[in-house]
Amino acid sequence: MNASQLTIYIDGLANDIKTIREAFDKLNDEHKQTLQFLNDLRRKLEVENALLQREVEELIHAKLERQQDRDERLLLKREIEELNKWKDDQKKERDEKSRRIWAFGPNIAGAVVTGVLSIIISLTTILIVTYFKTPTP
Repeated sequence: MNASQLTIYIDGLANDIKTIREAFDKLNDEHKQTLQFLNDLRRKLEVENALLQREVEELIHAKLERQQDRDERLLLKREIEELNKWKDDQKKERDEKSRRIWAFGPNIAGAVVTGVLSIIISLTTILIVTYFKTPTP
């Protein structure tokens, strides 16, 4: 190879290197754009993930509150049922007391009438006996 061929060969290699260098720079720029796009996408996904996580936590919290409300309603329902049962028991007890008091009424009335009649009969008997025992003038 002579000097002119060597120069042409070196110029060709230099052009090839320049073309490769330009392609590499272009590829590097596109790679930077791709990295920038991926970073932007990652940030957006992190924001969306944080929002979704917050919504999930709010849903869990709401579900727990509903469960607590349901439990409180069940407790209140049981307490109301117990209170109604207690109220019914109190009413039955009052009715039973009233029935017992009224059950004594006829017995007491009979005893009073019997006592009054016995007093009347005793007094009548005393009067009759006294009337017949006394001498007549």
